[in-house]
Amino acid sequence: MFISDQLNSAIIAGVVSLIVSALAYIPAILKLRAEKEALKHTLARNFTGRLYELRLKHYPEAFTITVNLRRKTDWTDEELPAKFREINDALKKWKSGEPSLILSAKSLRAYYELQKAFSGKLALGTKYNNEQIERICRLRNDFLDNLRNDIGLLFEEEEPYDPSSIYRTANLKKSQN
Repeated sequence: MFISDQLNSAIIAGVVSLIVSALAYIPAILKLRAEKEALKHTLARNFTGRLYELRLKHYPEAFTITVNLRRKTDWTDEELPAKFREINDALKKWKSGEPSLILSAKSLRAYYELQKAFSGKLALGTKYNNEQIERICRLRNDFLDNLRNDIGLLFEEEEPYDPSSIYRTANLKKSQN
């Protein structure tokens, strides 16, 4: 059984056509995947840009609210609980808006840890003890450090913010004096 020349030509033409189609299909699929990934990256970059804009808009207010939340203030020990409560209320009000949508998971955890410290009982009846004040100040610093890191992600080419470097520099200056 011999296949006629016409049938033989048709089979060869069909196989060649399939091979050419497959060779054209593979780059087309690869190009579509690359375009899809590029679109994903562009959308992610746009959303990230908007997120940073919102963080730059709202985070400074948290710094302003908590500026007096520190060890040494002009307040007496009796005034401290009321002043800290005012700061806590202002921080809760701040977080109840857009910031609740833009806080990173770490910043949110730090915020809740600070809230937990505020809601604890006063150790000395109507006053905080030194341990409670230290804890609140440390948690405030942790919260603000996380906010700084949220914004700092924008500037990846810069060195990451290391809050301990401030203390090392301060201690170095003290030891030189």
